[in-house]
Amino acid sequence: MNSISANLKRRVDSNGYFMCDEFTDEVSGTLIEVAVPEGLYKPKWDGSKWIEGDTNAAQKQTSINMLD
Repeated sequence: MNSISANLKRRVDSNGYFMCDEFTDEVSGTLIEVAVPEGLYKPKWDGSKWIEGDTNAAQKQTSINMLD
C-alpha cells in the first residue's frame, strides 16, 4: 500500500454521516479508514460499518427504476 492511500480517510459528522474524503495523518473519532461502499445514497457510519442513512433511499431508487 502506498503512503497516499494509507492516509485517505472519510470524515463523518457528529451523527456519523459521510462528509468528505481527506488525506490526513490525523487520528479522530470523526475520521474513518474504511472505504464507503458503492450504492449508498447517504452513507452513515454506525460505529463498525457503513449503512444507508437515508430511510427513503430504497423508495427513491425504486421510483428512478420505474421511470427508466
